[in-house]
Amino acid sequence: MEKVYIISRYAAATRKERRFNEQVARYFCRQIMREGNRPVAPHLFYPQFSDDSNSEERRAGLELALRDLDECDSFFLVIIDGIISEGMRGEIERVSRTGNRRGYLAAMSRKEAEILIEGSETDDAARGKHRPACRLSSGIFKLHKKA
Repeated sequence: MEKVYIISRYAAATRKERRFNEQVARYFCRQIMREGNRPVAPHLFYPQFSDDSNSEERRAGLELALRDLDECDSFFLVIIDGIISEGMRGEIERVSRTGNRRGYLAAMSRKEAEILIEGSETDDAARGKHRPACRLSSGIFKLHKKA
């Protein structure tokens, strides 16, 4: 079972935007899990008990997330509308420096992301209508691979 770190936006100007960012991360976590792998999404976990608006707690959360990233086998980078947040930038820089894991990419518009996640948090029948955006085994979204 591969541990796959999700790099996607969390920070947002509004609650609605943040909710959307969380839905995107959950969607990709679900797809990775369905592939038989273990998704790692610290930006969904640490804000459950820390205050992202508190600079000290945010810094601590980002530091823990980078440690999580170091322990993963691969990463999955999700870019929507070409926007890379400050947190994502730090994770990408860390991956670039270490460069020893597989990477996968999903780059899309917000509208495409909305279509993917639409209904994905409702019942199982609705979930079944959505085709996965990725298959880790297929390598469709592979950024780079080092042996």
